[in-house]
Amino acid sequence: MLCALRPCAARAAEGVDVSGLWGRTKNLSAIVTRNAAVRVGLNIGATAPYGIPKGVGIISYAPIFASIFGFEKELYFAPRWFANVGLQLEYKGMRTRSEVHDFYTEVVQDDGQNVARVAGIFTGENVTRVSRSYITMPLHLGFVVGPHLLLKAGGYASFSLGQSFTGSVENGFLWTRPDPTTGVSNKIFIERAEFNFSSKLRRWDFGAEAVATMILSDHLFMDLGLAFGAHGAFSSRFTALPFKMYNIYASFCVGYRFSPLGKDDTQAK
Repeated sequence: MLCALRPCAARAAEGVDVSGLWGRTKNLSAIVTRNAAVRVGLNIGATAPYGIPKGVGIISYAPIFASIFGFEKELYFAPRWFANVGLQLEYKGMRTRSEVHDFYTEVVQDDGQNVARVAGIFTGENVTRVSRSYITMPLHLGFVVGPHLLLKAGGYASFSLGQSFTGSVENGFLWTRPDPTTGVSNKIFIERAEFNFSSKLRRWDFGAEAVATMILSDHLFMDLGLAFGAHGAFSSRFTALPFKMYNIYASFCVGYRFSPLGKDDTQAK
């Protein structure tokens, strides 16, 4: 018991107001958690063009385990209106297999003896694997529809912490670019050739997002969201794919509110 009291006694002797420090810590904690929440969930979607391009047919699609861990806070400026800001760690990705016709790409051929990069028009099957991790800051305008429903819409900015865009072309053939001197193209039969465009991905992503929040109890809630990237996944100088690709993802999250909706004097009554 005496040992437990010694740190406090020492601080008191040094003139440190322990009770005041504890009170300020509690006040700061209350400010941070007021109208704030934490949430976890999943992203499901694709890094893809808007609309299926001509000459591309989807054979299969599989999402990856793309988790979300976030903190958000509501800043009320009217009885039912608020700004929603947050910070979250999230993952996005997918795996697709498609049948393509006259699809421009660049691949690496390895016959066991020589490795060569080949560019041209490919017809056959294409497998794409995408995996990206982000730190994301959403900024939404929100409205309290009722005691059990909030609607939010706005934008987001994401910075990629790690990213991978790889795949292969299989079971087809590729017409090479015409030779600059002879103008002749070569037809190459491809059983399988790899591509890796990870280094060509942009680090930043910006877009629009809409979220519906369903209040399940005083502290528990569920989010359903939809986000559309407005910034192409690749640099404008990237020419190895014939179309732009964007992050298009839906999200499902469950969360915990530190202060129940309507129990704080800044909330709608």
